Amino acid sequence: VVGAGGIGSSVMMYLAGLGPKTIGIIDDDQISISNLHRQVIHNRSNIGMDKTKVQKTLLKILILL
Repeated sequence: VVGAGGIGSSVMMYLAGLGPKTIGIIDDDQISISNLHRQVIHNRSNIGMDKTKVQKTLLKILILL
């Protein structure tokens, strides 16, 4: 998935629900409060962190459920 922002974060949640073994994430941006309302998988405690690192951790949790 190219882009872990508004659309990308939602897409990855649905992809994780399908159960693939690998999801590639490409994004070199950090989470910021100005676009947090569009990025449904992120929250205030993630501000300033790399989107891909946070996304990877959260997707692992979703896949285990």
